[in-house]
Amino acid sequence: PQDNGRFIYASEGMRDIYEIELGMLQKDARTVLERIHPLDLERVRASIRLSALQMSHWREAYRVQLPQRGLRWIRGEATPEELPGGGTLWHGYVSDISDLKRVEEELRALSITDSLTGIYNRRYFQDRLKGEMLRLNRISGALSLIMLDIDHFKRINDQHGHAVGDSVLQELCKRIGQRLRRTDVFCRIGGEEFVVLCPNTDGAQAYSLAIQLWQSLRDAAMEPVGVVTASFGVASWRIDEGIDGLLLRADSAVYVAKQAGRDRVQVCGSGLE
Repeated sequence: PQDNGRFIYASEGMRDIYEIELGMLQKDARTVLERIHPLDLERVRASIRLSALQMSHWREAYRVQLPQRGLRWIRGEATPEELPGGGTLWHGYVSDISDLKRVEEELRALSITDSLTGIYNRRYFQDRLKGEMLRLNRISGALSLIMLDIDHFKRINDQHGHAVGDSVLQELCKRIGQRLRRTDVFCRIGGEEFVVLCPNTDGAQAYSLAIQLWQSLRDAAMEPVGVVTASFGVASWRIDEGIDGLLLRADSAVYVAKQAGRDRVQVCGSGLE
């Protein structure tokens, strides 16, 4: 009732999970709270208070920082019981789910990553673009897309084979990745089609970046195919524009660049090349 907590029973496994002696757990439950990661602590506290208030089942997954094993993931479940003296008693368990979380993260990484190049895939790009558009609708700001399509990529595959074509894709991603800023999001959206999502970036900044990326491809040959070029299209978000409109303008800029002779940067609605 006085907001004091203790574990009236704790199994041997609790010692390993929290790296706290059972005697300490039985004296004061705050020793567990001190192990919880600071970013998760208030959420866990609030869920416990809510469970006591509503007599509802408690279930949480959270991180703990342990003296010996470092960061671990814990899941707990318990059912509350109201005590005559005004306190609450929970009957439940906690378990270490760190391995499960690791597998989940690995599966998530596989689901949003292009297996050949190691950069993000179309699915991740679509999710990030939706998130950025929601942000713009709330607080406004700037957003630009840089699309690029490798010139004559089919010819590379036909003349040198798909293994060489794959190495060209990997080298292109390496060169472009070295020129990008920390906030830029580089994705492969098709066979030889790529896009860079540039948050908080206006048209002039995106054009300047696109020129750097374009130049990075022309600076040195890729063995054994020689210099590989790409056609770039740049589009910046306009107020009240939706996702489809922005994508269409970026894609149209790439098309204009190809029609104008390839190996260039085209800004949507601009004569800049």
